[in-house]
Amino acid sequence: MRLLIRHALLALFAGCFGFSAFASEYDIAGLKLGMSPAQAKAALVAAGFDPKSFSENMATYSYNDGVNGHETEAFLDNIAAEKRENRSGGRVVDNFKLAFAPPPKGGYLVMIRRNISNPIDPPTVAEYRAALTDKYGKPDIEQTGSLMWLAPRGAVNCMQVGNNVASGSAPEGGVMDGVGSMMARKKITNPSQCASMLEYRMSAVLNGPARTVRAILTDVPGWAKAYLASQEWVEAQRQAAVKARESKASKPKL
Repeated sequence: MRLLIRHALLALFAGCFGFSAFASEYDIAGLKLGMSPAQAKAALVAAGFDPKSFSENMATYSYNDGVNGHETEAFLDNIAAEKRENRSGGRVVDNFKLAFAPPPKGGYLVMIRRNISNPIDPPTVAEYRAALTDKYGKPDIEQTGSLMWLAPRGAVNCMQVGNNVASGSAPEGGVMDGVGSMMARKKITNPSQCASMLEYRMSAVLNGPARTVRAILTDVPGWAKAYLASQEWVEAQRQAAVKARESKASKPKL
């Protein structure tokens, strides 16, 4: 079950739903933002993941008509997949979590999260970073143990909070807080001006092993747009529920 966004943010974003989000030029193991669930599962299979490892997790939004609680119809929230390989007495684990935009116009991939644990034969951090640069180009932002790319080039990093760059791993609430903050400070006028973010995290020791690697690709503008549209959708259902309850209410006996 999910909670509704604060009404102050809804007011801030009023009128912003008609703009298209930026499409990311990046992928993680063939998975790209904007994919449908079927396309995403096909990409996982192509990357060597067994469909038997897939789990589809549903979600609902809750609302209240003033007396009774209600929930929307269930929708696909995320797909998880895991691959395990035993090597030399140890185990290499690779897992994905794929988040999809909520209704009414959702159902497309807005966040790709990948975690790799390789304690057996990991490359060095320097080798891993070089491979990332070969694939994605020079990072837009480099921090200790973290590399970030923004797409399209020149778009606004809406996950910037003060002098700090927020992790791309924020759930939808964190994404909305970041985008809302940028609009409140008039850094942007519409979520479609935000960049999608790709982030890789690993050890900061260049000549050390990259035993654990975390990657996340987030469609910040697309997620913001879809989430805000979903709140209008839920609010319309709430208002309909209120009217239905009031139409059946008993009359006062004076």
